[in-house]
Amino acid sequence: MGLPSRPLWSSQAFHTVRLVLVSLRADTPLFEPCFETVFISGVVGSALWSVGAPALTAEVMGVKKQGTRLGVWRSLGNAAYLAGVACAGALYDAVGMRGVLAVCLAIYMVAGSTVAIAYKPDRGGTERVEKSPLKDIVADLKHSLASRRSAPLAVATLVIWISVWSVEGLSRAKVLRVLGSEAAYSFAAAAAVAIDMLAAPLTGRFVDRCGPIAGVMLGLALHTASGIALACLSDPLLVLIAWCVPFGYALTCSLYVAFSRVAKGLADAVGTCDTLVAVAALPATLVASLADHLGLDAALAVLSALSLAAIPPLAAALKSLRESKDLRA
Repeated sequence: MGLPSRPLWSSQAFHTVRLVLVSLRADTPLFEPCFETVFISGVVGSALWSVGAPALTAEVMGVKKQGTRLGVWRSLGNAAYLAGVACAGALYDAVGMRGVLAVCLAIYMVAGSTVAIAYKPDRGGTERVEKSPLKDIVADLKHSLASRRSAPLAVATLVIWISVWSVEGLSRAKVLRVLGSEAAYSFAAAAAVAIDMLAAPLTGRFVDRCGPIAGVMLGLALHTASGIALACLSDPLLVLIAWCVPFGYALTCSLYVAFSRVAKGLADAVGTCDTLVAVAALPATLVASLADHLGLDAALAVLSALSLAAIPPLAAALKSLRESKDLRA
């Protein structure tokens, strides 16, 4: 019997289409840099980039030391982000906004074209059963979200990221209020990215050595502790330290690897996890309105503690993985 067709987001055609759509993110504002064109290009470009780029990276990594390799990839991305931030101001002064967008478009097109042309998916030397893209997506979602092994992990992911997304906006407001200036906030944001860059490979190694569920629990503990600390602190230095705790990638990397235990592969797992993270954004926005009733600090504490509700489904996911004799859980 033939193997299932490759997931849509890991096909070469998908990455070629993604290249074209992501290029719109940079070239649309070149024509008329107004709110509408920037918004449309951002939505169109980001929609596939947020899933396609990590999924492609995951697909070419293989199955060994997934956490460490994902951590190195994250560090490289953070380093590129910091480099872009460092030179963006000077570039803007030299060539203006459209010049900056033109440079971004050129980088997108060169890098994306190289990937689209050079990328060769591994067919495994086995004949595959062809299915329509829609049926392939439905089958992948059913396998990755609704099976007995994957459902507890999916529930835990939604709970965690509802908490993370709702706390993120409130924590930014708290940091900006305490630091008192946009310049200080920009420095704090750069410091947070730099710390995440340094911690990502260590986080990935921890996931490889201790298992993804242990990594999720570590990220959960760091997220809850940092959120409650932000709610209780008022000293600028202590607030900055609490805000820079690198819990986000501990959760993301661990969930990627955890889903790879129940999905068809790491690329499929990344797509599934990122989809759940995106779905959690809307309820998180609604939950964050709790700050209007409780106040900023109380809402930060309550919404950070909300993530602890993910512990029971995580325990169920760990039990399911152990019953399936997956010793890497």
